[in-house]
Amino acid sequence: QFWGFTVSGVDAPVKDNTLRNNTITGFDIGVYVYAANGGGNPADLVKNTTIVLNEITQNDIGIKVKGFKEEADIRLIYNDIHGNVDYGVLVESTSLNATFNYWGCPEGPGNEGCDKVEGNVEYEPWLKDSAFNPPVIYNPQVIPSNIVDETIYTNDNTPTISVRTDRPS
Repeated sequence: QFWGFTVSGVDAPVKDNTLRNNTITGFDIGVYVYAANGGGNPADLVKNTTIVLNEITQNDIGIKVKGFKEEADIRLIYNDIHGNVDYGVLVESTSLNATFNYWGCPEGPGNEGCDKVEGNVEYEPWLKDSAFNPPVIYNPQVIPSNIVDETIYTNDNTPTISVRTDRPS
């Protein structure tokens, strides 16, 4: 099998991973997050992984998550996940929070034109249009010094979260 990106802990923990602003297309598995140990036993060896603002399209499986004992420590948010053959997301371990992603149609995963999800995947609420139309503004850090207002918008231009950050204007 061919994978676009793999995050794996197999023999040692890996943490603080970010997969951002990529186009991942044409693979058996677009993104594979594997947290089991070398013997294949669930071990939670992947920690604090963020998958954000990617286009994950035209793979057999968009994202596969396996090997977690507890809820997967993955932030899967503001991605376009659509046009994948079998699944947009396949979870073969515990659970995954996959809210605020676009699945290929306004009606959400499993509907005509949208990618399917399999396993314990929380996907509501989802984006009703591409995260890139208009682009989502994403700032995961909120640091209360030298305060500047920052607003995160969904793709319908409605503010959903207002935070104050230290990013200069």
